[in-house]
Amino acid sequence: MTDAVVLAGIGAVVTGYGLLGVLLGLRTRSWPMVRGEIARHRLETHNGRGGATFSEVSAYRYRVGDRPYIGERERFGPTWRRFSTPEEAEADVDEEHPVGQHVDVYVNPADPTDSLLEVGVATWSIVALVAGLAMLGVGIHGLMH
Repeated sequence: MTDAVVLAGIGAVVTGYGLLGVLLGLRTRSWPMVRGEIARHRLETHNGRGGATFSEVSAYRYRVGDRPYIGERERFGPTWRRFSTPEEAEADVDEEHPVGQHVDVYVNPADPTDSLLEVGVATWSIVALVAGLAMLGVGIHGLMH
């Protein structure tokens, strides 16, 4: 019974995380688009059990009305592109978003500081929602039997 409670609890948390991602992704589909430009990149280091991995974050400039802004978010949710060396991360981002490249920036109409480069529901959100519902269902089934 304890295992079923733990599984149902984890399932509820994962379901909530996935549902939040789906709702945020759906909301971005109505955000207006402005033109922007990749301004710079910075390297992030992620330390884990398997050692360090690296990812590159692109900063982009855009304007709403007469006000300039800088954003760094590509999409809602985690970035899956991680590399084993800083050079691999730099090569990937330089290929995908070179400095000076013009990009479409989607801006939250209620808060122009909130922006991203890709709108819509990310795959991770759907996977988390489905996996969370499955765990929740198995956990509840275990509690009932």
